[in-house]
Amino acid sequence: GNAFTVVNESTLLDWATGVKGLLQCIEYKIGTR
Repeated sequence: GNAFTVVNESTLLDWATGVKGLLQCIEYKIGTR
């Protein structure tokens, strides 16, 4: 099945947190280049 058909608030929150962490990691690597 499609993951988006079973998305609930907690899943969306976990996804958003993961994306935010990934972006912060990328920004850190760029900033310390």
